[in-house]
Amino acid sequence: MGERQALIDAFYWQYGKSCAGCDHWQNHNSLVGECTKSAPVPGRDRDAMIGIESCSLHIGAGHPFTPRDHVCGDFADTFDWGTLPESYRAQIGCRLPHTER
Repeated sequence: MGERQALIDAFYWQYGKSCAGCDHWQNHNSLVGECTKSAPVPGRDRDAMIGIESCSLHIGAGHPFTPRDHVCGDFADTFDWGTLPESYRAQIGCRLPHTER
């Protein structure tokens, strides 16, 4: 696993249910990603949830950007964490079975 993914996974295991651990979230970096469960929105609306009010870069239509700590009703974690190497699970603080906080 890469360093970025390890940061995201560790966040999820430390804080629980959030975009960081959601099957629908595709990260762009360790803090922000796109929610692929949500329908695409116009470019001017994609960055609203991460607090950007004005951007000089043109952002086209697509899935909304969300911060890793966001939680919504569509959260899903179907990944089998037990398939990861034990050393990686220890590194990210993975304690099986995963219980909701």
